Parts: sequence; C-alpha cells; structure tokens
Amino acid sequence: MVLKILGKKYSLLIIGVLGNNSAMSFNDIKKSVGCPRSNLLSVRLKEMSSTGIIKRDVMDSHPVSVKYSLTEGGKELRGNLIPLFKWIECNC
Repeated sequence: MVLKILGKKYSLLIIGVLGNNSAMSFNDIKKSVGCPRSNLLSVRLKEMSSTGIIKRDVMDSHPVSVKYSLTEGGKELRGNLIPLFKWIECNC
C-alpha cells in the first residue's frame, strides 16, 4: 500500500516538505509543493494519513486549524528516501 501511494503525484514532495518542518498547515503544504488543485492535495494527505506516514492534528482553536506532520514511521521513510531526493536534485 505504501509503495502505491509513493508512486502518486506529489507524495514524495509532501514527505520531503514535511520532513523539513515540524508541522504545516494545508495551505503551507500546498504552496511548498506547488500543487494547483486543493482536492488532489487533500486526497494525498488522507491516503498518507491512513497508512501512517503522516499525522493530522486538529488544533482546538477558533477557527479550527489542522496541522500535518510526519509520524515516526514517516520520518524513517523520509530518511531512507533522502538519497533518492539527492539524486533527483542532481540529475533532474
């Protein structure tokens, strides 16, 4: 299931961006990854949350805010993806 999600558009970017920050709002993630469609980003975040890669924290504030961050498993996954990210940066 995780491999299926990682192959989808924006998944690797989301992991990379969240790994560089402690927690981010939906709009901050959207700006950072350059995702033009909110519904696509929303689907990716739900998929990644359901597999335990990211966690979704609803803040008890007014208005309600939601922050996304990597789980411990997501951090481990990102650590294993760093060589891939470096290769992409150098070769693409």
